[in-house]
Amino acid sequence: MKAGNNKKGRGKNKVNFSSNGPVKLVFNSFGQPIALAKSVEKFSRFIGSIAREPSMFPINISDFRKFKGTGRVKTAWEDIKAKIDWSDPETLAKMMRIRKTVVKKLNACWRKHNHDLYVDYYLDNMGLAERFKKTETFKKNRGQLKVAANTGTKIAQVRYEWGLANPGKVLDRCTFWRLVHSKTKKDGSGIEPINDKAKKNL
Repeated sequence: MKAGNNKKGRGKNKVNFSSNGPVKLVFNSFGQPIALAKSVEKFSRFIGSIAREPSMFPINISDFRKFKGTGRVKTAWEDIKAKIDWSDPETLAKMMRIRKTVVKKLNACWRKHNHDLYVDYYLDNMGLAERFKKTETFKKNRGQLKVAANTGTKIAQVRYEWGLANPGKVLDRCTFWRLVHSKTKKDGSGIEPINDKAKKNL
């Protein structure tokens, strides 16, 4: 927080989720949340906030798999599970697959958090020459990504929403590719390629 800024907030690691009791979510056959869109987004951020909680998953551990024998993953899952509405029999039947997906998400968020801390604090304090070298390596690796996607971890949600809008139809690979490499136009009149490289392939 900058000096002189006394504005109070919930804090980086506190996500407003399930404040009114367990939240109803729809999961696909792989245990991935796909609806409702706003709830899925908050659910994802809630999992991320737990992964960033130092009292739950400290950063002085070299590998997330080492947490599995400490009871921390189990505790995190119990906390997350309590926020989900299990009244739907289909959701209840998918519990183990949902747990597997949640643990993968915790792992990914914890690793990203560690990387962000490394960039924000470690790189800022290393020598200029070494920092420049690491920055150039990062740019080179990013440059190898030919076409950007706009969905991140929401691919399952994209498939689900397309299915709702196109009942009885099969989502082919070309259409799916266009969906994940496009964005809504600013005027809301349709979609357009996410970048120039995507435009060449559409």
